Amino acid sequence: MTSRTATRLLVSFVLVALPASVSAGPEPLEFEIAPQELRIGAFFAGRTVTLSGSAGESVDVAVEVFGPEEAGDFHLKGKVGPLWMNVERVELGHAPHLYLLLTSDDVRPGEELVGLGIGLKHVENKFTVRPENLDKEMIFEQFLKLKRSEDLYDECRGAVTYGSPNGGRRSFHAEFLLPSSTAPGAYEIVATGLSTDGSIGVTTRDFQVAEAGVIKAIHDFAFEHGLVYGIFCVVIALAVGGVMGVFFRRTGTH
Repeated sequence: MTSRTATRLLVSFVLVALPASVSAGPEPLEFEIAPQELRIGAFFAGRTVTLSGSAGESVDVAVEVFGPEEAGDFHLKGKVGPLWMNVERVELGHAPHLYLLLTSDDVRPGEELVGLGIGLKHVENKFTVRPENLDKEMIFEQFLKLKRSEDLYDECRGAVTYGSPNGGRRSFHAEFLLPSSTAPGAYEIVATGLSTDGSIGVTTRDFQVAEAGVIKAIHDFAFEHGLVYGIFCVVIALAVGGVMGVFFRRTGTH
């Protein structure tokens, strides 16, 4: 066999084998979001977001919702004598403003999902704390309590439901609540399909939360006219203080 013939046979084998290897992977997830964008104003009290899509009939779906990444400074409280006081400044980073994990009753959040980079444990692994000598696990527990009290972090088992199989696929449905404490910014919705053979397929959609109405007007004014906004706030504070002073003086004379 000549080298040219061997090369042709090798190329033919690659062209035949390549589609087989591609088709062996998990089928793609398809889903839509409603609404596709959320506008929040002064009286925003929360809004339910719905996902509807389809996947292979043997695929379980895990949906993650990530808010914009935030960093912040907090004060660690400790007991000094008989009093509780701020004892140290803590800087937290690489934590999403909001994190929700939605799964069906058949999927249990745990080590299996953590190994795939899914779940609150994975969020904790990316979480950073400074100074680095502090107990990261303890601080994350306190951070998680705060986020859960604001309905911003949760793992919701049973939030994903499925329809009947049809043509090798089945529909899935999920919904989650964006609470009143939701911050504006770019959100990301990641749907991961978990197949029985251990392979996964991931589909990502962007989701925008934007300010609207009076809140947006005040934000834009403060950003574009910072000096005027600062003076305006001082004048308003002085005016309110003056009115309250007159009110209390008058009530005190009776």
